[in-house]
Amino acid sequence: MRNFIAICFCGFIWTNILAQTKYNSTIESVLVYQNAAEITHKSVVNFSSGSQEIIIQNIAHNLDINTIQIGSENPITVLSSKHSVDFLNPNQPKTAEQKLLDDEISIVKNKLRDLRLQKSIVESTNAALEANKSVGGSQTGIETANLIRFLDYYQVKSTELRTAHVDLVEKEKTLVESENKLQSQINQLSNKNNEKSGQIILQVISEKPQNNVSLVCSYITYSANWIPFYEMRASGSEKPLQIIYKAKLTQSSGIDWQKVKLSLSSGTPNVTNNIPTMNPWFLGYYTAGYGAVYDGVGYQAMKNGEQKAYPAGGKVLAQRDQDGVSDNIQITQNTLNTQFDIDLPYNIPSNGLPYLVTLKSSLIKAEFRHLSIPKMDPKTYLTAEIVDWESLNLLPGEANIVSDGNFVGKTYIQPQLATDTLVLTLGNDKQTMVKREKLSEYCSTKLFGIYKKEQTMYEYTVRNNRKDKISLTVKDQIPLSTDKEIEVEIEEQGKGTLNQETGIITWNIELGPSETKKFKFGYKIKFPKDKILSK
Repeated sequence: MRNFIAICFCGFIWTNILAQTKYNSTIESVLVYQNAAEITHKSVVNFSSGSQEIIIQNIAHNLDINTIQIGSENPITVLSSKHSVDFLNPNQPKTAEQKLLDDEISIVKNKLRDLRLQKSIVESTNAALEANKSVGGSQTGIETANLIRFLDYYQVKSTELRTAHVDLVEKEKTLVESENKLQSQINQLSNKNNEKSGQIILQVISEKPQNNVSLVCSYITYSANWIPFYEMRASGSEKPLQIIYKAKLTQSSGIDWQKVKLSLSSGTPNVTNNIPTMNPWFLGYYTAGYGAVYDGVGYQAMKNGEQKAYPAGGKVLAQRDQDGVSDNIQITQNTLNTQFDIDLPYNIPSNGLPYLVTLKSSLIKAEFRHLSIPKMDPKTYLTAEIVDWESLNLLPGEANIVSDGNFVGKTYIQPQLATDTLVLTLGNDKQTMVKREKLSEYCSTKLFGIYKKEQTMYEYTVRNNRKDKISLTVKDQIPLSTDKEIEVEIEEQGKGTLNQETGIITWNIELGPSETKKFKFGYKIKFPKDKILSK
């Protein structure tokens, strides 16, 4: 069992400091929270007898020094620790990738040099031709035959030179673009290679010489995070809904995570040793706003700049089960947090770009319903109602919607707003039509004594163009009176259900394949004729 060693800040006066010994470290594991990451390193260290100072390298350049923990199975005492950035670290030798880019840009530069020489010759030749356009003298003139021969030569040569010049300019433009791209790649790699690194300096006492001691160091850095991201796939109302749980992981700790064991937690790190204070807990109501679904024009699973994170070695993960968790991921859940432990080692560069990691895929039994509110929006939306949603361990996050293999838009999952049923919007269904048409012949305004009566009537036409039956919910509303002199009377609602408090009428309609139905909806408003209604 590894013992974690308390770091003693005891005002020890350093009187006989030995020469600093530097040791490299490798990352054993990373636990990524939604706003931070706990990185665990391992080093193999040699200790001499007595006091000494050792430096652990390849550490994040930005970390919380209060979270540093040092552990070892061997008997040593850590007197103090501190973190610093190693600005004196010499430039690393060029990598194979940098050398390859240097060779490529050298070839491009040589081609540019030769091309520009050709272009200069063409331009000089053309200038000489233009300077000698005047043939003969002002007094002597030129014979007609010679003039014709010269004009023919001028036309052919001038065309040849101009065509060659245009071609050389286009080639030069292409080569310059290639040179700029290669130089940009070289600069990025150079900056990465010369990136400052962090180090932890330990003052240690060992009672006896010890060789090949395993030293474990862990700390919290706030230069890493992850956010949930989902992909929802629907393939007809008779099949279950597939929810693919992913993570967008970003890190800029200054060190690349090479072949690391990743874990993702939905919680936050506990970095304080203070006893928490319990305050009164007040309950209230949350007022939910309306969300939005954005239509897509083509399938695009990732935004620009997003990368897929692959296991170390560059091999794609094995195909995951259609239902449940991948064999390479374990899920641990307590009262507040969920943790995903990924067994396969991953490579996550320190470049600040989001990398996609697939966590699990689940097939969920859902009740699919279509919803249309044509007064507000002419589109018809497909929704999925999930009862047993708590077991999914969902967090608030953006989701791509894929219906019948086509990307149809994005939505946002908000499980914190769900009650016993979680309702997910699966985008606009263009195969379901809901038409709301005002019937002018039934609309009128009449005077009755001191009152005015306004009558309004609409006709709804709903059609299912799908090959399977659907359940459709249509909503509309009547106005609500805020004055006793204003009277609202519903005149036609068909089989709709009226909510007296909100004035919203709901029609639940079952439509078979290619079936069309119609119904009417109307109301009357009575109010003093000398008043103007605010609608």
